[in-house]
Amino acid sequence: MTAEIAVLNKLAVTLAADSAVTIGVGGAQKVYNSADKIFEITNHDPIGLMVYNNPEVQGIPIEVIAKRYRDTVCKNKSSTVFKFSEDFLSHLENLSAPENTIAENIVFSVTPLFEQIKMQRADEFGRIVDALRSLPEDAQDFTPEKLAKVFLDADLKLVSSHIDRLSSSTGHDWCVDISEDHVIAAHDAHINDAIKIVFDETVFPDEVIKLLVRAGSLCLIHEYIPERLTGLVFAGFGEDEIFPSLVSYEIYGVVAGKLKYKQTRKFDVDRALYPISTVLPFAQKEMVDRFIYGLDNQFLQLCVDFFEGSLNSLAERLEESLQDLDGDTTGTIVGALGAASAAIMDEFRDTLVPQHLKSSKEQLSDIIRSMPKQELAALSESLVNITSLKRKFSADAESVGGPIDVAMITRAEGFVWVKRKHFFEARLNPRYFHRRYGSANQTVSNAYTEETEA
Repeated sequence: MTAEIAVLNKLAVTLAADSAVTIGVGGAQKVYNSADKIFEITNHDPIGLMVYNNPEVQGIPIEVIAKRYRDTVCKNKSSTVFKFSEDFLSHLENLSAPENTIAENIVFSVTPLFEQIKMQRADEFGRIVDALRSLPEDAQDFTPEKLAKVFLDADLKLVSSHIDRLSSSTGHDWCVDISEDHVIAAHDAHINDAIKIVFDETVFPDEVIKLLVRAGSLCLIHEYIPERLTGLVFAGFGEDEIFPSLVSYEIYGVVAGKLKYKQTRKFDVDRALYPISTVLPFAQKEMVDRFIYGLDNQFLQLCVDFFEGSLNSLAERLEESLQDLDGDTTGTIVGALGAASAAIMDEFRDTLVPQHLKSSKEQLSDIIRSMPKQELAALSESLVNITSLKRKFSADAESVGGPIDVAMITRAEGFVWVKRKHFFEARLNPRYFHRRYGSANQTVSNAYTEETEA
């Protein structure tokens, strides 16, 4: 995991990210504090890219994709950040990934569904066996053919229930141009590989295999795996934008030649229907929520559970104390209390909490809208730092940490680094600056060397 912050007002947008990356090794997890998560994504516009969660798409590191796109693919200016992000997503969709990474992505994506079916299948078969054993002895006519038919029907019913559930899923716009048949044609072999991996030596009839393949294809279309997503945050100024904008996506790989993704955030200072300043956290955001709102989702849910439990307990105690009254009177009083309790909870959820969140965010927005650029950078760095400190001094894995990189993007100065770690010393690598900026910009190398040595 990671902690990343974007802060925007009319002057600039600042991006801040920690350096921790968690890598799975043989079932264990290893945390390194040296990952790069912020990139200058184009040489033509002041636009930056921030990455969180899985640092790869189709087995290719986003850092490699981003820098190659910047230096060799992106040749023109973009009118807006939104237009630039769409062009970058099109580039991701058309990447030529190795076949083994495509297969790995598909197998990984459908395996959780098949694991779930495998567990439910074992439970159902256990219930069937127990039911058959409980029959009277004269009714226990267990021929192999009859048993096979019972288990086949159970398999067909179980897998069909998942197909019905997945088919009824809605709200995933990415698959508008793709069908179940497209997915099966492209990934039938990969889905069958996943079936063999999960169910091992189990031999299924062809009709069950066909249903499992259908379920796998629908899973690829409709289900999202949070552990697999790659978060991309684009922020800055397009050629036609006076004020900064931001858009973020969650990428889930490529399925049947189409990029599977969904848009998660969109913020445009230029538009009147949006606030003109904001703080947007990504990945681990509970500490930022506490800073902005004074609470986080965990505490809010605790309050909801407490109030609901207390009101239900009150109703039960009142009903017990009214046992001496006639039933109609008791029912009327308890019913009225139940209606009042429901109204209280509805007001808490629908009115009190939203009003508090809106008020807290507006207060912070009013302050940020007038902040100088230096203070924006300090705020974004501090918000990442408090998340890092929380993880450091808690029992949870220290998945946020390391140096904090901070970039600022303005209309006039473009993309500039406020704080940046580097894996090499500038004074030892003058040729890097010569290659990157040319001999005419040797002053850049000198200035960078002086700054890092100071």
